[in-house]
Amino acid sequence: MAALKESSSEEEEEEAPHVESPSWYAVDPTVHDAVVSAAFRKRGFDAEEAAAAASCCRSAAYNGSRTHHAIKGLDVDAALGSAAGGYVPATRWRVLESRFKGVERWDARKCSGFLVADAAMARACELAEEYGTGCVAVDNAFHYLFGAKYVMDAAREGYVGFTTCTGAIPEVVPYGGTRKAMGTNPWTYALPTRKALGYDVVVDWATSVVSNGAVKAMVREGRRAPEGAIYDAAGNPTTDPTKFAGHACFGGHKGYSLCVLTELLAAFNGGSLPSIRSGASDDPSEKTTCNFLFQAWHPDALAPASLAAGRATVDDNVRAVAADVLGDGNGGARLPGDGKRRARARCDAAGGLLFTASEVEALDAIAAGVGVPFEVAARFTEAELAEVP
Repeated sequence: MAALKESSSEEEEEEAPHVESPSWYAVDPTVHDAVVSAAFRKRGFDAEEAAAAASCCRSAAYNGSRTHHAIKGLDVDAALGSAAGGYVPATRWRVLESRFKGVERWDARKCSGFLVADAAMARACELAEEYGTGCVAVDNAFHYLFGAKYVMDAAREGYVGFTTCTGAIPEVVPYGGTRKAMGTNPWTYALPTRKALGYDVVVDWATSVVSNGAVKAMVREGRRAPEGAIYDAAGNPTTDPTKFAGHACFGGHKGYSLCVLTELLAAFNGGSLPSIRSGASDDPSEKTTCNFLFQAWHPDALAPASLAAGRATVDDNVRAVAADVLGDGNGGARLPGDGKRRARARCDAAGGLLFTASEVEALDAIAAGVGVPFEVAARFTEAELAEVP
């Protein structure tokens, strides 16, 4: 296909997946899935694993993530996965013994992170249906890419969903330190508020100021990094993403506390040392894999003792809380998840998944590499999509 003019955009926030671009290109989801599935199949993924990978990448694009869609997924696999031994093709997890009915422990055995994450979140919901809450801890895993996908799946089924995972590689400098020693370790929640608010509330962010995918997107789009977000190889702060060597935690000691909490929760489940994750170790008995934690709550298990001011249902209460938060003086505020709702609405209006020019060129190169036809369905200006509510 013909070359596209490189687009520019404003800085993306983890909870604000929309960025402005002079041009947006709509890609039919079927075309997207064919390209992505073929790319993963070429790397050794079996049909089920490739379908799960395409589904996760599609969810990221549909929800407006510029940092965790197919380009990031394939990049991580190339660097750390199928070619580097971090992922073992056509492998499945095993469920370990547990004396707790509402909790399961799984050994992923370096299987597809996409596939095991789908299954683990679904199982957590099944346990929550029976016990009020369900938890699945997954060790020896590989990158699951877009954590919001799994908790949004739970919320769509009517459950409160949560996941956190250790990052694939050490990239984050501890607060007060100088050496990167932790992953970006995202925390992700989704609440089933669709009936009350029209969309599910989703809290989704890395514990670093920006994610690694965001840095790569900055390079791809020709943007600068925010002040205080990244370090260069000498340990100095920089806004040049091409000099990126490490992340800062968001919010100083507060973000650091959440980042290290993910590492220590993983330690309880046998997680490997952050400094050697997805890399090599002189000790062959040392693990170099990621660790996932999934949890679901049934809303009925959280049922209130009473509802105030004549509010008859929990949905009424959710609406009242949201109205209070966004009330007088807060007209410019929004709830987490509204950005994803708007991204979905823009994709629906465009009739396809929306990508920037540089992203389309990257997808076109991926398609050419696997011999799958690839074309954009339509082009839109930011002004044309800005009217989508």
